[in-house]
Amino acid sequence: MTQAEHAMLWNGLLTWSFDEFWSINRKLMDCGDGSNVNQTYKHVPVRVYKPDMTYCQPYVVAVGEDNSINDVSISQVLKSVCIEVSDDVCVVSQGIEIPLGGSLYKLSQTLSYPDNFLYLTVTNLVT
Repeated sequence: MTQAEHAMLWNGLLTWSFDEFWSINRKLMDCGDGSNVNQTYKHVPVRVYKPDMTYCQPYVVAVGEDNSINDVSISQVLKSVCIEVSDDVCVVSQGIEIPLGGSLYKLSQTLSYPDNFLYLTVTNLVT
């Protein structure tokens, strides 16, 4: 990213200019339609907030060694950060409850924040 692109990206955020921000951010997160692996991002930036008020950022590979999209589920991500998946676990992103079988790759395309991270909050349901 050039210095001018960096300035344009931040100016778009500061002035709430969606078009200016996405003209640069699109280059960082361009996913295409997922059919062409060369247009997909290689890793999914995700941060998982655990019920004990800590967080972790697991290393999630979006493209496999055979250049196919590695469709990781939310439950696989939770297991990778040592969270036991059970019926009383609830995952929320941007106020929306996320199904545990949901595709992390698809969620990152639709629910990522401007910093391109997908933030997942894990809570235990009280019964």
